[in-house]
Amino acid sequence: MAHQVEQMAYVGTTPWHGLGNNLPRKQPIEVWQRQAGMDWQIQESPVHFKSDAVGHLGTIHSFPEQKVLYRSDTKAPLSVVSNRYHTVQPREVLEFYRDLTEVSGYELETAGVLKGGRKFWALARTGQGTSIKGNDQVNGYLLLATSCDGTLATTATPTTVRVVCNNTLTVALDGTSRAIKVPHNTRFDPKAVKKQLGIAVSQWDDFMYRMRALAERKVQWHEALGYSKRTKHKVRRINAVLQHPNPDLPWMLANIDREVIGTDEVQILECKTAGINGARLWKEGVPEYVQLQVMHQLAVTGKQAADVAVLLGGQTLEIHRIERDEQMIARLIELERRFWQYVETDTPPPADGSASAELALRCLYPQDNGQVVDFSSNAGLAAAFLELKAVRQSISEKEKREAELKQMLQQAMGESTRAEFSSGYVSWRKAKDSTVLDVERLLQEKPYLQARYPKLKEGSRRFLIG
Repeated sequence: MAHQVEQMAYVGTTPWHGLGNNLPRKQPIEVWQRQAGMDWQIQESPVHFKSDAVGHLGTIHSFPEQKVLYRSDTKAPLSVVSNRYHTVQPREVLEFYRDLTEVSGYELETAGVLKGGRKFWALARTGQGTSIKGNDQVNGYLLLATSCDGTLATTATPTTVRVVCNNTLTVALDGTSRAIKVPHNTRFDPKAVKKQLGIAVSQWDDFMYRMRALAERKVQWHEALGYSKRTKHKVRRINAVLQHPNPDLPWMLANIDREVIGTDEVQILECKTAGINGARLWKEGVPEYVQLQVMHQLAVTGKQAADVAVLLGGQTLEIHRIERDEQMIARLIELERRFWQYVETDTPPPADGSASAELALRCLYPQDNGQVVDFSSNAGLAAAFLELKAVRQSISEKEKREAELKQMLQQAMGESTRAEFSSGYVSWRKAKDSTVLDVERLLQEKPYLQARYPKLKEGSRRFLIG
């Protein structure tokens, strides 16, 4: 069969071979994974061979330098490759497009499996195209294809070829000069590939996606109803994204859950829900992030007060009043203006010591390149380094003192469970015994399990001071 298609899915025109599942447009990745036959995994097993046969018996040996790749669903073998071979799973090919389809306007066009699972691909329409000679439409696509038998590196490329089979895949890959190829001895990094292609989701795309999601969010009707019953205030929905009237602040937008009408004391209702875990954030009143959200709404609308109705654990409705604070609004506008400048210039904001900044830096720079940079002449960074050393030393000394004080109290308590003071208490309790899997013993008795169920633990960069 020239097409060599095992299973595929597509939108729009039926492929020439007539195979595949026809999907409506804009289906989620999970539907594509199932309908394109990409809902299985590539699994690995050591290579074994039999030798020293005596009669019908023989000794089983393993060949540690190679491994067998096979399908998780059918157990069918796919290939024998080097132990240095990095596989790319079928779901990873589709996941490559998740942010592009959800945020940047791409639409999946085709996806499928070739040669019994040895090759697979996905193709998305970029939204760019042109007409040739007035009638023929040429569409722009983004193709990602890979193999697990060494015949094709993981390749991402722009193309005008609608891939529906092995032949069209070959044409698309042969006719490109902008392809990004990731050999299988290197780990596939989707973000790095998108960056090289110049199609990474920008901060602006992500911001507009979040604004649309915010505008489309449905407020639970029973929260607004419970609020009206308790306060006797009438509320109504505003189906619009509101904009600050100041022409110098066009980027200040807000979507409010309800407008309160018929009273002068409050004008906005913000509805929230909090589960059992989230309810703890409300123990001391409205959490800071909600206060800032509501103050932003008051700034945009010019209103004087808002009520926050929160349903805790699906049982208890609490209502909190937030009054307009001009000093906080002025500070909020200043910070938002600064943030918007970062968006317009596509500039990453400076790290601020937050957990999100730590995560962002790990995502942006997951690997080091071995180069050495000299900051000796940079006065600002040199001062930061000296201060960091001093802070680390101070933390070390305080941690040592903390351990001394804790041990002093523990020694005095002995077997007591709790010690009380005029300003508080300390407790020293034994946790309940639990049963866990003895992995060390299991691997000693059944060492073959280590090779059968390997799990890669990716390394991360460590920040050390010398």
